[in-house]
Amino acid sequence: MSDIAVDAIVEPKGIEDVRDVVNNHSAVRFRWDGDRNSEVILDAFTANMLVQIYDALKNEKAKENINAGIAKSRLLFLKIVDIAWGGVKK
Repeated sequence: MSDIAVDAIVEPKGIEDVRDVVNNHSAVRFRWDGDRNSEVILDAFTANMLVQIYDALKNEKAKENINAGIAKSRLLFLKIVDIAWGGVKK
């Protein structure tokens, strides 16, 4: 995987798991359905970006979709991260 020091392996349930990474200034491995092949390392920098975008959203339906996507699968989580990074102003 990577040389990043990872604090835990977490099955993500939503934005609160992402927020925990920010609050603990850590990195975690997200794993869906206990499948080691679905692991993604989430670092504090990326987590902070996701939380800031989530908190800035005014549309509750969009927030629900993000929460569901984070919890549902690796693919949806990566799409959310990709879209979020694409929206970050340079």
